[in-house]
Amino acid sequence: MVMKEVNPGMTISSKAMTILDNFMVDMFERIAETAATLTKYVGRVTLTAAGIRCATKMVFPPGQLAKHAMTEGRKAIAFNNAETFFQPRRNVTYLDLFLSANDVALYGDVARDLKTERTSGAVEVVIKIRAKIRFKVGIWKSSHRKLKLLCSPRVPVSSTKSSQTSPCDLDL
Repeated sequence: MVMKEVNPGMTISSKAMTILDNFMVDMFERIAETAATLTKYVGRVTLTAAGIRCATKMVFPPGQLAKHAMTEGRKAIAFNNAETFFQPRRNVTYLDLFLSANDVALYGDVARDLKTERTSGAVEVVIKIRAKIRFKVGIWKSSHRKLKLLCSPRVPVSSTKSSQTSPCDLDL
């Protein structure tokens, strides 16, 4: 429990804990309902992180609580930023990026789909990369461009099977 770590001498009654638990369940339901409504309004069938962010902003009143909710939400999404680097001529640069989120709770259809994919032997992973790039040839430099890459490789569940190459969509 977080309270024991922050204030070891503090306690909370079971009645107060029930009230906090009900508050959290209510906030989760309100955010989920608002996000689902926004997703339907936009005409999509997939709930995205952007939809949850918008729903959180709509549900929480502006202030410190909303700022903390948005900050913690950003931490929960798996993303990483790479340091700026220069690509030398005729060379390959490998970027070691690690996902920041390791444990994610899955519910309903998502959990069922993951279980089905695992039993088939491979899980489909969606990889999205967004980068700001610039080309330099001699003394000429291009303006900054936005690179968007989307891949959906199937990753084998067991370590004995090898992964296969997967086509990617590239937008520059």
